[in-house]
Amino acid sequence: MQTKGTNIGMTFISYARADQDFALRLAHDLRAAGADIWLDQLDIASGQRWDHEVHRALGACESFIVVLSPTSVASENVLDELAFALDKKKTVLPVLYQSCDMPFRLIRIQYSDFTGEYARGMKNLLSVLKIPAPKPPTAAPQAQLTTAKAGKNAQPNDEQTSRLVQDSQANHPLKAKRNPGWLWQYKGTVLTVLALAIVCTILALNDWPKGKISLGGGDLSQQAEAERPAQKNDETHYRPVVLTLRTKPATLSADQVKAMLIEKDFYDLQRNKSGKGVTNVYEIQANGQVVYDGTTGLYWQQSGSLDYMAFKDAQAYITKLNDDKFAGYDDWRLPTVEEAMSLMEPERKNGNLFIEPIFDNKQYWIWTSDKAAARRVWLVLFDFGHCYNPAYDDFSVRAVRS
Repeated sequence: MQTKGTNIGMTFISYARADQDFALRLAHDLRAAGADIWLDQLDIASGQRWDHEVHRALGACESFIVVLSPTSVASENVLDELAFALDKKKTVLPVLYQSCDMPFRLIRIQYSDFTGEYARGMKNLLSVLKIPAPKPPTAAPQAQLTTAKAGKNAQPNDEQTSRLVQDSQANHPLKAKRNPGWLWQYKGTVLTVLALAIVCTILALNDWPKGKISLGGGDLSQQAEAERPAQKNDETHYRPVVLTLRTKPATLSADQVKAMLIEKDFYDLQRNKSGKGVTNVYEIQANGQVVYDGTTGLYWQQSGSLDYMAFKDAQAYITKLNDDKFAGYDDWRLPTVEEAMSLMEPERKNGNLFIEPIFDNKQYWIWTSDKAAARRVWLVLFDFGHCYNPAYDDFSVRAVRS
């Protein structure tokens, strides 16, 4: 095996269909860490022959991961693929997903144990593959504003455009050199101040109307302060909220979720592939910690948890955010599935995720507050472009407030 950054040999993942959710997650996390992974659901294109492509990949791979569970050890397809890999002297890496009777030919091969904590099993598997674990982000993005889905008539207003132009000029070395000086940069402000001074002087000299003008500025300042709209921290609403979403948790069936996706035209790769998604209007706030969406009126964590966690731990994570008053607020919560799906883009954009790059790309799958059934909670999967309610329980958190 070679380390991340070199030409790692392809690794084939063999699994039973009943374990596909785990296999998909495993494939994604290994790819994110730098491994060259082949998985039938991700790598067989429409129209290709499944058996031909599987046989080709088995022959081309250098390593072979077999996902072990009671279902997989009883699967003829999995056992056939395992036998082929062993006969061809591939490097076989057993991954124990659920406790089961180990196939005889694997008894002497050390396995990576995923029956307990997922993160621990992944750390062990990455170590076997000699791939370093992904590092957490070191800095928040500096972008100040993004208008999502250009071309869908979502245009920034004059204030936003002015800010973007100033930022562009300040950060462009050639344009900076062409700036003739402070007067050019602040000419609008200078001219405005001069005009006000002239008007105030004329009115004062004519004493009209009496008692209404103060050249000292005190009265004008107080009046401006009184007329200024109240703002909480640095919240700025550039347009009225146009899409109101449910904020209270609910228990939803798959049919109910599908109906919601279609009604709101949310994109979902499995349940509403023709959905166009939301025309979000995003703005970075709170020194890069928060993303405000002017379309829905929601405030999101720009990043989120950097570790996978169980649902009860996700709830504890939210409690700590509020205790710490993250970004100055104490009303953070888990999003409902429709709130989380409002972030879903109809195409891959952010590190191969279906979400705008204004957000951190470390949170592939996030918890929602909505339940599907006993012991199942709805998730939003930005790496696969849909929502789901799997049986296993370690995912990321991206908190929201409204």
